[in-house]
Amino acid sequence: MQESSVAPGETATFSFWLQAPSGMSPGTYHEHFKVVADGLGWFGSEAYWDVIVR
Repeated sequence: MQESSVAPGETATFSFWLQAPSGMSPGTYHEHFKVVADGLGWFGSEAYWDVIVR
């Protein structure tokens, strides 16, 4: 997370790299994410986007 803290209702920005496993076939894959609070569980809507492996 790029911000040091985020209040309820505010937006956070995340940056990261994805690396496909070796031997993975080229194609379009759907990467899914959802927020989790340790000890409490999953919450909020799932987010996803397409990842293209070449």
